[in-house]
Amino acid sequence: MHAVRNLDAAAEFYGRAGFYRWGCATAIRGGTHNRVVQLKNCYVELLEVAEPEKIAPHGPHSFSFGAFNRDFLAAQQGFSVLILNSSNAAEDARSFEAAGIGGFEVFDFAREGKNPDGTAVKLAFSLAFAADEASPDVRFAVCQHHFPENFWNPAFSDPR
Repeated sequence: MHAVRNLDAAAEFYGRAGFYRWGCATAIRGGTHNRVVQLKNCYVELLEVAEPEKIAPHGPHSFSFGAFNRDFLAAQQGFSVLILNSSNAAEDARSFEAAGIGGFEVFDFAREGKNPDGTAVKLAFSLAFAADEASPDVRFAVCQHHFPENFWNPAFSDPR
């Protein structure tokens, strides 16, 4: 996750560097917008806090993605969350809790995306978050893609 204060400027920077940027979505729980720079087998998600009034607060067992990045951006821009692939986010959440770095509910969300030809596709994800007190300025998570065939499209990783 590359948290930025100006999503359009960051997307333009990545474009000048030769990367294809796709999407512009409002996060499910509101407040953040993103663009994706897809690489082979991984991606960089550019994230901007565009509507801070829509951000949900942290809860006793819920991690507020928007609140964390809002607070992160108050101090600096840069890589705020390291997210790795998961085949089972619920199982990973239990492992994080057993290791003393979890205790957060799995965050499930879905939205419609578009292929390069403009056709609509369903995108759905489950994230399990972890936090280490030794690293208060960065968060860790895993992401389970429920329709990976709709997300991992070679056309999205081709440089312009």
